Amino acid sequence: MSTGPAPPTAPPAEPASAETLLTAISRVQMQFIEEPDLPRAFDRLLQVLLDVTGSAYGFIGEVLRDGADTPYLRTLALTDISWDEASRAMYARHAIEGVAFRNLHTLFGHVITSGQPVLSNHPRQDPRSGGLPAGHRSMDNFLGLPFFRGDEMLGMVGVANRPGGYDDSLVTGLQPLLSTCAALTVAARSETGRRQAEEALRLSEARWQFALEGAGDGVWDWDIEHDRVYYSRVGHAVLGYAEGQVGTRIADWNTLIHPDDVAACVAATMRHLRGEDPMMVSRHRARAADGQYRWVLLRGKVIDRGPDGRARRAVGVITDMSATLAPQAATEDALSRLRKLSRQAPGVLYQFRLHPSGQMSFPFASDNFEDFFGVPLAEVQDDVLKLIERVHDADRPGLIDSILLAGREVQPWVYEFRFVRPDGAVRWVLGQSTPELEDDGCVLFHGFLTDTTERKHMEAELGRLEEARRAREAAEAANRAKTLFLSHMSHELRTPLNAVLGFAQLLRDDASLALPAAKRVWVEHIHAAGQHLLEMITDLLDLTRIEAGALLVRRERVGLDHIVGDCLSMLQPQAEAAGVRLHPPAASGLQALGDPQRLRQVLLNLVGNAIKYNRRGGEVWLHLTSRAPGRIEVQVRDTGPGIAPDRLGELFTPFNRLGREHGRIDGAGVGLALSQGLARLMGGEIRVDSQPGQGSLFSLDLPAA
Repeated sequence: MSTGPAPPTAPPAEPASAETLLTAISRVQMQFIEEPDLPRAFDRLLQVLLDVTGSAYGFIGEVLRDGADTPYLRTLALTDISWDEASRAMYARHAIEGVAFRNLHTLFGHVITSGQPVLSNHPRQDPRSGGLPAGHRSMDNFLGLPFFRGDEMLGMVGVANRPGGYDDSLVTGLQPLLSTCAALTVAARSETGRRQAEEALRLSEARWQFALEGAGDGVWDWDIEHDRVYYSRVGHAVLGYAEGQVGTRIADWNTLIHPDDVAACVAATMRHLRGEDPMMVSRHRARAADGQYRWVLLRGKVIDRGPDGRARRAVGVITDMSATLAPQAATEDALSRLRKLSRQAPGVLYQFRLHPSGQMSFPFASDNFEDFFGVPLAEVQDDVLKLIERVHDADRPGLIDSILLAGREVQPWVYEFRFVRPDGAVRWVLGQSTPELEDDGCVLFHGFLTDTTERKHMEAELGRLEEARRAREAAEAANRAKTLFLSHMSHELRTPLNAVLGFAQLLRDDASLALPAAKRVWVEHIHAAGQHLLEMITDLLDLTRIEAGALLVRRERVGLDHIVGDCLSMLQPQAEAAGVRLHPPAASGLQALGDPQRLRQVLLNLVGNAIKYNRRGGEVWLHLTSRAPGRIEVQVRDTGPGIAPDRLGELFTPFNRLGREHGRIDGAGVGLALSQGLARLMGGEIRVDSQPGQGSLFSLDLPAA
């Protein structure tokens, strides 16, 4: 590494032109080939960089990584701006191996960590700046640019103190210099550096020499291996774009090509890349910055191929040919529009000739005939009956009769039929045409064929939807009628039933009547039966309201220990009468979100069923547990007969008692259906696990409070 050229003492000149830059780079390349001295080549490139940018000082550096895989910068060329004995000694000490900068909290460090250019015209206020060492020359502005090999950042260049500051145009303008820096850096890293550098520089020289020879046209350079395209200033200007407005990948250029010209342009490019054509030549339309398409002539040549013959780099020029090609293009465009209209017509445009002998032919059919039928036009053009053979068996006789009738009467023809494609697909086709009688007695039909399969499917689907709608409306009406009926019946039944219960209670509790023991038992039966009937009516009404979405529940904190205790106290007499032992849960302190009244109703039903359907001497256990985050489970386990697996799916169906309708235990079969509905309204669910002969486990899952 050399400390490079001394900083200019006079104010830097204005930036040099692109031609001056290319000439200077070419001179450095030739000097390196003649005298392969890498340090001197980097010094010369740094001087070119300072001259063309008008900068006071700068550097060229290589990005390396230490043992911890942390990037740092080692200078390959550096302007000597030493300011005291210590700094001069530092420059002299690192004159050969270069200065290593490991502090990346700087402007140049941001280039390394981001891989992006850094332009700062106010470094002192720039948060990316890490400041300068004491005594260091002032930095009024800074420009740092990375250079790459493919996606790998090899290094960067940095310049500072350009009068008036830096602008974005330099980022694009310095690309040739960055490419040369990358080539030299690759060479410097390799034991065969001289041979690689000579080859890379020859390629670079050929590229920019071609650009100079093409002066007056836009210049492009395509790095095929890494898919990067560089354009000269005129290359952008041909289409009115500013530098940087066109992307650097070949796909970005392809998006500018007129859709009708893309295929031909790509084909011409591929022929040359494969070595089939000596030059890459394409005349096509490209979208300019104003949104209009302009005719351009694209010419290029591969200048580097790999050992396997694959193209790696190509350079060329782009020329505005609008004035020359526009008239010719207008004619071709008119023909293209006609072809497009034919292709985009809704189906197939055709001429159909019916001969007096009965022969049928197609004098003309649009280009999409084969796509439409799956049959090449040439196979059926002179014998349409071959095509008609593929018409659905049920539709073929009617189709032929309709054609013959339209030809005989010379009247418009309209017919819809099914066509079976060679791949087996059945498509609906609507044919329409207008006939004219020819001098030789033939009838020539002009018309079109349309695929109506989707319309047919839509009509069928609309029919199914209409049937479903009518069925749904009928079901909803029936449900509303059922709800209204049950509501009225509940009211009508409750009124006399309450009277029966009231009088039964009076008869039972009035001591002055002095009823005999046998009659008092009758009164008790009347009261118990009435109470049971009232509960059934209430459950049935609740179930109906749930189905109609009319039952509202509250959501509040409910202490499960308390509410389970209440339920067990209420059911203890029933358990004792049935000879079933209840095992309360351990105190848990768990709280759920729910409606206290409805939760009590669900628990009474679950525990009541566990008692009713148990055996004498049986047991019922209750457990409270928190099984999942935010969820609480109440488990009711019994020692009853269990439920067959194939009947579990019917368990929550209203009025279904799983074959026990005529057993010793009364009930309407709505309790579990009602309990499941209430549980879901509270954000929960009832699950069941049961095996015949092993009892049942009902689990009520609820949201935790």
